[in-house]
Amino acid sequence: MGTCGPHRPFHSHRSAQFAFGLSIGVAFAGMAFAQANFISFDLPGAGTGDGTYPASINSTGVTAGSYADSSFLYHGFARAANGSFVRFDAPEAVVGTFTNSINAAGAIAGFYLDSGFVYHGFVRTMAGAISAFNVPGAGRTANQGTIVNSINDAGVIAGTYIDASSVYHGFVSDQNGVVTTFEAPGAGDAGGQGTMAFSINDAGTIAGNYHDTSSVTHG
Repeated sequence: MGTCGPHRPFHSHRSAQFAFGLSIGVAFAGMAFAQANFISFDLPGAGTGDGTYPASINSTGVTAGSYADSSFLYHGFARAANGSFVRFDAPEAVVGTFTNSINAAGAIAGFYLDSGFVYHGFVRTMAGAISAFNVPGAGRTANQGTIVNSINDAGVIAGTYIDASSVYHGFVSDQNGVVTTFEAPGAGDAGGQGTMAFSINDAGTIAGNYHDTSSVTHG
């Protein structure tokens, strides 16, 4: 509205309407949050030293996340809106299973660590079938591999893989398993630098960050 001058009263009037509407919207939003119900829960079997970590909730109210047991081993879970839950472990998960995202169909995406501390992605269907996922080019030694961070309602997954030089790269994989990798312009290519994808929406737009050649983080 910076271009609105004294000879354009219509736009000035609309600016006033917008400001008023925004104020009312914020007020109602504040009232809604003030009246919200907070539900606290712990997964049976969760240890007291670490605990329960919800990571994502879908449109039907199913919450997905991870919990650490008394031996500090991590497991995945899904909790329905009525409070019932299922626990699961990805095949070959030794160090732990970590859940990052759940879509409207109840498909869960995340990653697990094997005995060599290598990351592997996974997708779990609503029926409980778990498929491991590894991006070609992902490293195969400790603290390298594939991390799935998000799944949208079309079943498209996005995340990060860490190569053999410990450089981070973004990826997206469609419903047919076709993988596209990408680098943010300006991302560094040394160990600990690169591109990280954290979330994908239903339109296929991906959000994340990157570390430049000075290891400064940018969105």
